[in-house]
Amino acid sequence: MLVIISNKMYNYGSISEVEDDSNTTTQLEEASRQQPIISAEICVVLYTFVYSVISSVQVQYVEYMERLDSDTSEEASCSNESSSEEIDLKTRVNFIVLGLIVASSGTSFLAVPVISQISLRIGYKRGLLINILLLLLSCCVWLISVLLESSYWWLVLAQVINGIGGGVAGSQALATAYLSLIYDNYHLTQRLAVTGSLTQLFMGVAQLLVGFVISDDNFSSSFIMVTSIAAAATLYTAVCIRHIPSNIDITEPGMLKKIKKLIKENSSAENVKFLLIGLVLCGHWGIMRATITISVIYVISYPLCWNSETVGYFLGLLFGLGSVGPLLVYFGTIPDLYLCLLGMASSALLILCCAFGYNTEIMFVGASLSLFRAVVGAALLAYMSKMYPHPTSKVALAIAGCWIAIGEIMAPGVYQTIYGFTLQISSSIVFFVMASVYIPCALVISIYAGLLPSWNIGNRDVNEKNAKREDLTEPLLNTNHD
Repeated sequence: MLVIISNKMYNYGSISEVEDDSNTTTQLEEASRQQPIISAEICVVLYTFVYSVISSVQVQYVEYMERLDSDTSEEASCSNESSSEEIDLKTRVNFIVLGLIVASSGTSFLAVPVISQISLRIGYKRGLLINILLLLLSCCVWLISVLLESSYWWLVLAQVINGIGGGVAGSQALATAYLSLIYDNYHLTQRLAVTGSLTQLFMGVAQLLVGFVISDDNFSSSFIMVTSIAAAATLYTAVCIRHIPSNIDITEPGMLKKIKKLIKENSSAENVKFLLIGLVLCGHWGIMRATITISVIYVISYPLCWNSETVGYFLGLLFGLGSVGPLLVYFGTIPDLYLCLLGMASSALLILCCAFGYNTEIMFVGASLSLFRAVVGAALLAYMSKMYPHPTSKVALAIAGCWIAIGEIMAPGVYQTIYGFTLQISSSIVFFVMASVYIPCALVISIYAGLLPSWNIGNRDVNEKNAKREDLTEPLLNTNHD
């Protein structure tokens, strides 16, 4: 199942690998000549805007509801020293939010291969429309549940509905597949790089808006906003995006057979290298996903007790600066693995600031130091695409999609469980655990970046083979295109 998911998600982020097809139909050639200025990129930006709002608001809403049930006002609880009641409340909030995340990501994990296969037959525009329609329905359920302050089971239903449509992963996969029918490799990569940067920027704007919208516990305004945006995205997809039939041969050999062939044709040293880099990608992606949720749970409780405006400023700064990362891979000439090390150091500094974040200033310093954390995923995907010649690189990126999917699903369960069970000791433990994961990750990347000469000599044959394929110091975009 992961293989099927990754086959549709291999260009998650700002990387793409579109296979040239000499038998492209006349209809597709005509569509390619009539390239629109903007297309499905708007869908990705609007979807991630809504997704970002729901991800942060759900934490603050659950915390608000739990304080109402415990008959404890937020101000009184935050002004007092840490107590067993406060720790119990924070633990409940953590596990309730974990349940909501799993309801969405778990359902999405099962639904992406289904909606991807359906889109192969009905067209990617229609598949994307289904994805966004279910997002709109999910937002409506959220809005009604918040207005009525109903049971958490209604929130679970909203998350499941969102997951059935494929979630944010499905949106990005379907939109990118649609764009691959219109643009060549060069122009598609350009658009995805810019889209990735704009997505981070709009997520930052979303958090700033949410910070002011939900002041005074006015959560319904946030869901009115995201419901309106989801409706606009639905209307845009239905009216402004034209239908283009897929040019993918659904009778071609399965991705699993291609992966087995890739493993067999390469040496054990190459396979080990690819495996270790994939694990680094999985580990980092999971940490990025878990850090946001856990940090929000932390800052809205004792000892910081931030209000919604401060949370909005913090997340807005975090996501806004994150827009720089994809552009470094797109425009820069720094080797991919060096960028990866820079990004991991930036992410680790944010996590350590969260671990020692006993005041607001330290947390905002951490958000500022996280400037390059989003570059890791883009740099590793770029590097993995260069490890193998075309079209084998498409299979490599499909496997990379597997690691991303695993990180997306496993990380919340692992880290939020650790957080929930270590709160009685210290809320910093989970951040130290996440930071420690970067130690072996940095070691692996340093080895293959040539920063550890003793190991690099043992892998000289692998490095020479990769050097013949493509200069890893080149920018992501290949300007030698037709």
